[in-house]
Amino acid sequence: MRQNDLNQPVGPESAPTIIRVNTWIANANNPTRRRACVVTSSRTCAGPPPAQRGIMETHFDYGFVSADSHVTEPPDCYQRFIDPAYRDRAPFIRRDEKRGDLYVFPGQDNMTVPMSLIAAAGEESSQMTFNGRDFEDCHRSGWDPAYRLNDQARDGVAAELLFATVGMQLCGHEDLDYRRACMTAYNRWLQEYCSHAPDRLFGSGQAAVKNAADAVDELADIKKMGFKGVMMSGQPGEADYDDPSYDRLWAAAVEMELPLCFHILTNRAYGGHRGPKINALLNVVRSCQDILGMLVYSGVFDRHPDLKVVCVESDAGWAPHYAYRMDHIYKRHRFWILSKLGKSDERLRTRTQSILERENPEPTQ
Repeated sequence: MRQNDLNQPVGPESAPTIIRVNTWIANANNPTRRRACVVTSSRTCAGPPPAQRGIMETHFDYGFVSADSHVTEPPDCYQRFIDPAYRDRAPFIRRDEKRGDLYVFPGQDNMTVPMSLIAAAGEESSQMTFNGRDFEDCHRSGWDPAYRLNDQARDGVAAELLFATVGMQLCGHEDLDYRRACMTAYNRWLQEYCSHAPDRLFGSGQAAVKNAADAVDELADIKKMGFKGVMMSGQPGEADYDDPSYDRLWAAAVEMELPLCFHILTNRAYGGHRGPKINALLNVVRSCQDILGMLVYSGVFDRHPDLKVVCVESDAGWAPHYAYRMDHIYKRHRFWILSKLGKSDERLRTRTQSILERENPEPTQ
């Protein structure tokens, strides 16, 4: 599908909308082009009523839910919603003749986000370059909920859990108060975005996590705003997540029934690399592994067994082997490292025993 097709308006006067929906139905009925997304939810399609679209409305019994979708923060996202004390420093878009539109974070010139790389859904890999793309050329669904609902109907998506895009870069900002101000502004914008279809657009509010006390307050605000999860900063401000002070945060997350989501590219320590620069991209998975290992080995899940932690966009194929290594390391080395866990280790083995072969020889290191 062409880029321009994805940004067509959804109003009743728009012929392109009819073409798009009809094309989707034709593809759904064509065995050679059938995809897994041809089944949609029982909710009505977005956009104008069927009579205005000139097609028959179709209901289905169930649909797909995306557990990791992203928005594209618009140019006024931060400047419009940020605390006035930070407005003159709010992130903004700067147009560069060679690199296109860049999101800029005042005070940290090395933190620029090219729109051509972060808003590239559906693009061929060859198009993911510093190709000078302007914000207006990006998928409008990223910031316009009406377009997103139309895309959901086309793709057979019942609902989406939405995460920040530009906001991932903010997780590495060294000014923790500024980080929180920006994330609060983003949460206000996201709340407005999701309000257009709260049963289909599920927001994950961002938390800056300066310290445990601040993080609990952030979770309370996120809960009040109606979000379904928390997009955590990969590295907190004043102590790491194994610090006992964060027990109050884990308890609050359980009480508020908020899953804590650790997304890739939210840890400011991920950027180092050896050899070719492309090798650094493998670190994004390692950052999630480090967080998971830290929480397990520090006994967080022993003390808070109902805590829900999600590693987002970090793949899953590594999990069985990682659990196997964690289990081996704990059994072999816990005495000299002086580590003692309760049921976390038992749960870890139980949940992976159907995947791991018991007869595998144990490593010696």
